Amino acid sequence: MSIAISRVQNPTLYLQYAAKKKELYNKNGKNPERWLWHGTSADTVDKIITLGFNRSYCGKNGTLFGEGVYFAPDAKHSSCYCSPDSDSNKHIFSVQVLTGKMCQGHQGLKVLPPIPGKGLVLYDSAANDLSNPTELVIFHDSQAYPAYHVCFKSKSLRDLFS
Repeated sequence: MSIAISRVQNPTLYLQYAAKKKELYNKNGKNPERWLWHGTSADTVDKIITLGFNRSYCGKNGTLFGEGVYFAPDAKHSSCYCSPDSDSNKHIFSVQVLTGKMCQGHQGLKVLPPIPGKGLVLYDSAANDLSNPTELVIFHDSQAYPAYHVCFKSKSLRDLFS
């Protein structure tokens, strides 16, 4: 097993993320941020580092809980969405994600619904299970910042975290 971890440094993406974080904090009155994981293929790594996460690519691994960008609190779960490159390396990102106020996700969800009793104020993200989410979905590209890129060669992420 081998592993390489690199810190992503993209000031433009981070400024966009920070502005969105401030907006959600002001809206909800609490920190909207979680550290989550995102598994991807090798051909997408540079796009994510340079351009950030993009909902236009949604559907590559399914849209069971909405047509957005998916994240998980468990790296092992995210590693299931990594396809090995020609050197058998897999790629995941440790990501700062603004989940804020979540609603139940469902297939076909393209735009988050309004929060009941709040007029046109929308939820901030969707999840597969509101009490114990294992998949979280965002619908605004600046709600996630790819903080670290992890490249590993291993049969299982369990090897990395045991």
